[in-house]
Amino acid sequence: MPGLLHRLAILPMLDAIGSLSAATAERLGAAIGVLGFAVGWRRSVVSGNLRLALGLRGNARRRIARRCYASIGAQMLSLWTVGQGRAGPEAGVRVLNPRWLDRMRRDHHGAVWLTLHIGNWDVTASTLSGGGRVIVYAKRQHDAAVDERINRQRNRLGMEVVIARDGDRTSAVTVLRGLRSGAAVGLLADQKPRGLEGEPGYFLGVP
Repeated sequence: MPGLLHRLAILPMLDAIGSLSAATAERLGAAIGVLGFAVGWRRSVVSGNLRLALGLRGNARRRIARRCYASIGAQMLSLWTVGQGRAGPEAGVRVLNPRWLDRMRRDHHGAVWLTLHIGNWDVTASTLSGGGRVIVYAKRQHDAAVDERINRQRNRLGMEVVIARDGDRTSAVTVLRGLRSGAAVGLLADQKPRGLEGEPGYFLGVP
């Protein structure tokens, strides 16, 4: 049944989203995100984090949480529209300090970019690379078919994806060799690494 659902619904839907402009896909994604907020999907986690990080309560916290859901939905769908030139999300990226970015690329033979998992980090990684080789760590999605599609989109942005796996040294060797050859490496802090995928961290003192 899951395979049939993919063939008849999910994968065709992703293909259809890919035919949209980034702006249209982002509006659709924002609406889906707001729906997720309304039905309460992980809303207690989001509200708790906003309380810890910003001290927000009541209507102010609810308003910001709703906007967070809209942003997540917009960024998720915009990934499927990359590679469309001016209609793609990468065309909307604005570098606020291009001289600093150029200097980092020039002065550092290999660089590791560490970022939080916010916004469209795929497009950000592509921008930071400046057209050079960029290797990004990623966790495999539970859905193999969707995972393959996501990584295909990342490849269209010029990224080389390496998968973090328990006990696997191959990805680390690929990254180290890439750094020695001058590649940029993208690494983001994600939720709850398992086993040997990474080290647990703390968010404002909370594991």
